[in-house]
Amino acid sequence: SLEYTADSEGFTPLMVAVENNQKQIVEHLIKKDRGPESEKEAERAREIALKSGNEEMIEILVPKKN
Repeated sequence: SLEYTADSEGFTPLMVAVENNQKQIVEHLIKKDRGPESEKEAERAREIALKSGNEEMIEILVPKKN
């Protein structure tokens, strides 16, 4: 099984999946309660998505405002 830990630079599997535009993996990690494990991780994942401009990742990670 995959170990869910950050690498030496602080990147978690969720962040790496977001950075590499792996939508299915991001959805799977979130659905399986494997990410984000902290608000800091959630914020970093959102920042990665916003910087990349990837609309699919932004839609998954950034809460919609009503």
